[in-house]
Amino acid sequence: MRQRAPHLNRTVFAEVVSKKPLRGIMEVTGLSAAAVYDKLDFLYRQCRGFAGERESRAHRIERKRVRLCVDRQDYMINWRSKSARKNIQLTAICTVEADSSYVLGHHLNFDPDINQTEVEDAAAVNGDFAPGTRSYFRAQPQYWLNAEFDRMAGISRMEVRPDFDGETLTVDELIAVKSRWERNLPDPERPDLPGRGNQLSPDGVMTHLDYTAYAHARLVRRFVSGARYATIYSDQDEVLRAAFISAFAPKILMEEAEMAYVQFQKQMTIDEKKDLMRKSNKVVASLTQASDDTEQAAIVKFMADEYAAAASSEPDWRKRWIPHPRSTINEPKRRILYLTDTGNKTPERIGWTLSGATLAPVDNYFMRLRRKINYLERPIPTRSNASRLWSGYHAYDPKRVLQMLEIFHVYTNYIRTKDGKSTPAVKFGLAKGPVRFEDIIYWMPKAPTYPI
Repeated sequence: MRQRAPHLNRTVFAEVVSKKPLRGIMEVTGLSAAAVYDKLDFLYRQCRGFAGERESRAHRIERKRVRLCVDRQDYMINWRSKSARKNIQLTAICTVEADSSYVLGHHLNFDPDINQTEVEDAAAVNGDFAPGTRSYFRAQPQYWLNAEFDRMAGISRMEVRPDFDGETLTVDELIAVKSRWERNLPDPERPDLPGRGNQLSPDGVMTHLDYTAYAHARLVRRFVSGARYATIYSDQDEVLRAAFISAFAPKILMEEAEMAYVQFQKQMTIDEKKDLMRKSNKVVASLTQASDDTEQAAIVKFMADEYAAAASSEPDWRKRWIPHPRSTINEPKRRILYLTDTGNKTPERIGWTLSGATLAPVDNYFMRLRRKINYLERPIPTRSNASRLWSGYHAYDPKRVLQMLEIFHVYTNYIRTKDGKSTPAVKFGLAKGPVRFEDIIYWMPKAPTYPI
């Protein structure tokens, strides 16, 4: 209602998920900046409503098994004032169902509907600034306070939180570096500690990542509650491990859910990856010939034997990383760490879980997101900006990042197709065919029905 150019909604929707910068959308449509932002607000609301209606019945779908791939990604927001050249560094947690590639959720640790002043006032009334007050007894412990943020940033040794995946490290070095980083954190479940070059957003409030992670994991559990068995594959991350084991604890105790870390070498050339893949194929072929069984069964036996050897020789479960015999283009030199050994599973059962360990579905989604949304490209630090990260395409308002994540993940689930016939939502059971842009743009909530 009251839109002067509703016929341009589809154009803005299609352009924004196709790497078109906002200034380019303004040139194509002839709209002003304010009009484009208004349409983004509208599309965000429509995507939330459309997806919410569909996903409200996800828990009713009975499934034999689901495989969940979990990871998190950092996003940089440009500073608005030259007097405070500090980035806003936010983190989003994402879970993708491996077999359908359906994005179950992509949630940012940011709330645009709450004002920082309101949070500070509630904390003052509650006595949260008194000496010795514990953070989890605050009026709103899920939100960062200015004093808390400044204190943690002041003792940080880094400008911004490190991105170890972007460094040139072997897979074993990467595992060791991440383990050392988590051990040195004041609280391993709060890895979102700010750096000296970070600041809080002037609009909205930043949520502690552990609260976002636990809420995300509980929502994912609800979405797949109709599945008899769940396997969770996660990046090496203490907060993700704790959140998902907590959410799926009853199923884990009943042997109906398992979880494992997946790590692999990130910085390799395509030729190195192809050469490594050819060598691993020969290894798998020799394992298959030696076992006189199928290729999958040979890999399972290899993983079971490796885990049994690691469990018997290494008392610390955090160090029981075992190699996967197959290297792929997406995941060369895979290493797997089993996280839910209750003592009741046989090595063969664990071997089946470890043999299918992968993060490829969520990594592929992250890659498309970076490539298709200008707001979310990786910033490039230079000597001239003293490692401060600024990009002309990045957002100045975290709310826009939140909106882009919602719009793109709904587009990926319901509209985008590889073969023109199927979408992740079809494979997951929430759609009968590809959805058109217009189906989301003109979506209306159903009128409530009341019993007579």
